[in-house]
Order: sequence, then C-alpha cells, then structure tokens
Amino acid sequence: MTFVVQFLKSMSNIQSNSMTDGTLEVTINMPVSTYRPAWEAELNKLQKKANIKGFRQGKAPMSYIRTLHGGSVLYDTVFKMVDQELEAYLKEHGIRFLGQPLPSKDHAPQPISEKDMKDLEFKFVVGQVPAYELKGLDNSITIKQYDQEVADEEIMEEWNKVLLQYGKLTSADDTIIENDLVKAKAIEMEGSVPKADGYETEIKFLFDFVTNDELKTELKTKKVGDSFFCQTTDMERENDKTWSRKQVFNIKEEDGSAVGDFFKCTIEEITRRHPADVNQEFLDRIFGEESGITDEQGAKNRIREVLTIRRNNPALGLFLADIKDKMIEANNFPLPEDFILRLIEESKEEKQKRPEGKEKDDLINAIRWNLIREDLLKQYSINVTPEELKDQVLGDFAAKVGIDRSYPGLGQFADKLMENKESVQNAYLNIQEGKLLESIKDKFNADIVLISKEEFENMLNERFPKPEAHDHDHDHDHDHDHDHVHSNHEHAH
Repeated sequence: MTFVVQFLKSMSNIQSNSMTDGTLEVTINMPVSTYRPAWEAELNKLQKKANIKGFRQGKAPMSYIRTLHGGSVLYDTVFKMVDQELEAYLKEHGIRFLGQPLPSKDHAPQPISEKDMKDLEFKFVVGQVPAYELKGLDNSITIKQYDQEVADEEIMEEWNKVLLQYGKLTSADDTIIENDLVKAKAIEMEGSVPKADGYETEIKFLFDFVTNDELKTELKTKKVGDSFFCQTTDMERENDKTWSRKQVFNIKEEDGSAVGDFFKCTIEEITRRHPADVNQEFLDRIFGEESGITDEQGAKNRIREVLTIRRNNPALGLFLADIKDKMIEANNFPLPEDFILRLIEESKEEKQKRPEGKEKDDLINAIRWNLIREDLLKQYSINVTPEELKDQVLGDFAAKVGIDRSYPGLGQFADKLMENKESVQNAYLNIQEGKLLESIKDKFNADIVLISKEEFENMLNERFPKPEAHDHDHDHDHDHDHDHVHSNHEHAH
C-alpha cells in the first residue's frame, strides 16, 4: 500500500511514498524562488573574498564573478540544500534507514544552469528499516553451552612454563636444548659460499620458534662456535610468511627484495633458563600476596582456574554466535534486498558480481543481526569507556606476544597501541560483545555440555574455518567477508 506525506520547509515540497519492496521513494520539488536567493548569497560571499588580478580584493564586479563561478556555485548550492532537506525530513519523521539514500533510477538527472533557471525535482530511494518488536528474550530458546575440561597434563605443562619464565638465566656451553635462546651471526649465502656484498646480521631466536623439524634435530647437536645453514622460512609463524625475515633476521621492508632466504649462522651464545625455586617469595611474585597461595598445589589449582576461564572464552564466543543465529530466526523481519545489493554495488570502486544464493542470504542476515545488535545495545544501555578500551587493547597485545597482562612495562606501549585503528576497533567490539553477552545470557536456557579441548577445537574449525594466509604481519578478526550496511537515523554524507 502506498501513502503520501508532505513536508514543507524553505518553500520546498517533499513527498514520500512507501513502496512494496520495503523502500521509501522521496521526491523533493525545489522552485527557483528557493534556491536562487541561496545561490546569490553564496556569490556575494565569494565576491567579498575574491582576489582577482586587475581588481582590488572584494571589488570584482558581480557579473565577472558570475561568469567565472556562477555555474559551479549554483550546482554546489542546490545539492547542499537537497542534502540538508532530505536529512531534515528523514530525521523529523523518525525514519530509520540503511546506508544512505540513492538517486532513483526512474528519474533522469535535470540540467542545472544559472542562465536558464527552472523549478527542479529530485527523487531518491531510501532503504527503510521496518518497525519490529524484539523477540526471543523470554527464555523460550535453548542454546548449548560448552564447558571444556582441563587435563592434569595441561596444568603441569603450564606450571613448568611458569617456572622457566621466572627462573634464572645462564650461559650454556653444551649443546642446545628446548627453551634455549640462541644468538648467532647470520651471513647471506649464494649456494655454498657467502653472497658477494650480501646481507649480514645478528639474530636471536628461541629454539621453540624453529618450525623445521630437521633443523631442530640438527640444532640439538650444536653448541657455541658451531655453524648451521637455514632458510628464513624455518622460523615462520602460522599465517605469516614474512615474520621471520622481519623479526628474526631484521630485514627491512625496503631491502626485502634484495635479500635472499638462505643463511649460514654461527652460534655466538646460548642462554638457558633454569626453573625457579618454589618458595613464598616466588608464589607472591606470580600470584600476588593477597592470593593466599602457599604451596605448589595451590598454585596448580589457580592455574586450573585461569586455564578454565581462558579455555571457555571461545566457548562464550560460540554461545554468542548461537544466540545471534537464534535471534535472527526469531526476528526475521523483511529488508529491502534489492536496495542493499545496489548500495553495496555502488559503494565498490570496481563493479563486482551481485552475491547470490547462500552468499546473499548470509549478507542479508549479517545486516539483520547488526540491526538487532544495535537495538540490544541501546535497550541494555551498553557503553564502552576510554579506560575499558585502553585496558582491552593492552590485554589483547599481551595475549598476542605471550606475556602476562600484569607485566610492569606493558603500560608504556598504551599510547602507541591506541594509534592502531584496527586493534582499537576490534577491542571496542570485543568489549561490546562481552557486555552484551553478560546482559542477555540469562534470557536463554543454557544446555551445559562437557567437552574436551580437542573436540571443541574441531567444532570451532568446522563452524569457523580459518581464512587463507595473509602476507602481512598483523592479525585480523574476520566475522564475514562482505561490507557491513549500517542503519542510520541521520543522513550519512
């Protein structure tokens, strides 16, 4: 059913028709009497500022100003007014819309000329978000919540890591063993001889960084003064083929293409960690005096608690993903699909094929969830403070580089880390997701399922397949591979 609403402002006439495809067609009629005074006012401003050769500043004749700038100023003035009036109309009528309005395909652009001014008409298509009532928050939905077991072997492995991490460091004269830190002089090779004018550097690496099993076996026979050959890829990180070149072999990006991957390394020093002595001073240092931990068993119990929390964080993420799917099912309100597809097509720098089938359904459901999520965040007054954001960014960084969040020097990186827009955005979304889950999880029935670490990881890999490897050295959190189309209450410029 189509209806018409009229909106009078600045002598312009605005009409809107709700269309059967879920869009709103907005027509703006702008008479000459509306835009001509605004155009003349802009020309007057320009005349006062104009610094034109042959005239004193501000004294150029208006006829000259019109000849030079009349057409471009008229064009800018008209479209600025159209934009402002469309924005005001949508805001005044409380119309929630997707992305931004698009010009109607059924309306040919009109010529705008200062020499032949005419009443103008503009037509736009607006992707409306339909009014709907949130459903599914009444404990009518049951979702599986997976609790992962923490095996005793894992507790022991983590405890030994802590003992080594806080143990003493000594120089070793015997052959390399696990957890040793190796310092070596690396010389770029060309075949069996050093490359002429080749690259040389000092490298440091943990034995555990080596990913080539044959090289690992060989290194266990080496000591200070011995040499070995290696490729930079023998120490690469998962999904990052350039990490070793940058972080271990110190190859700068601008020199990357000129430096090869094959090196001869001569060991200069082997540093070995020895397990820390377990005493009260050590326990207080690791867990804090207020922890009340006085022996090894108490320490292992605390490690079990921490691992359980850490292990179940992904499970909570899966719980939220299931909530998302169930909420989409419960709130399957219609969306203007053709408008969304056109909006995405026209926002691309290069024309791409329209998504079809499952790809299109996933796109529409992602947009539907964004709308539901916006309403949930508003309903539960979920906000993120600057302090929370900075703390999350630091925590994410600590987890990424493998250090404890309480590391004393961590705070010095805060300002630099906050400059990384991607990291900050990911941290912001993670905080929102955590608060949202905490706010709504009691609105669903949880079916607790005890599961092993391996079973859970297999489930995660099936549910969220890993993306293909990237060639750059920063991490991404990808929920899906299409653009988001957000809703607006105000016109986006």
